Amino acid sequence: MVGSIEEHEKYTEYFVQENSKVTKAKLKKVAEYIISKHRLQSRVVFVKTNNKADYDWHADVVKLNPSPSSLLDFVESVLHEVDHAKMRKKLGAKKYEKEYQMAGDIAANSGKDFYWDNPFEKQARKYEKTAKRWMKKISHFA
Repeated sequence: MVGSIEEHEKYTEYFVQENSKVTKAKLKKVAEYIISKHRLQSRVVFVKTNNKADYDWHADVVKLNPSPSSLLDFVESVLHEVDHAKMRKKLGAKKYEKEYQMAGDIAANSGKDFYWDNPFEKQARKYEKTAKRWMKKISHFA
């Protein structure tokens, strides 16, 4: 079990050094566990991509890269996409898409970046910072 910060760092370091011991099946269980704890029913799929993760709000699918740099990085990615899924559940798929697009357009029309300055993305980046708390909850998977 991961307790102190030192233990957490060792745990994360172990994952990076012994990546082969954390299988794709275990990663999928971790992602599904986190999603279920948020009372969501989003599906999880692994996709080789340059992105760490993506959320398909039309199909309610969390798409994850199967080769994260660490377990903490993986959990952060899952939580980021979970935040999008929570908003989709709250607003509905069509309204979520409309509001996300509008928020990005407002940012872009103000000379900012559509993605990085989009309030939906800012909120998801803030939520992914809860990953360290989730490390204790998922320690039994690794």
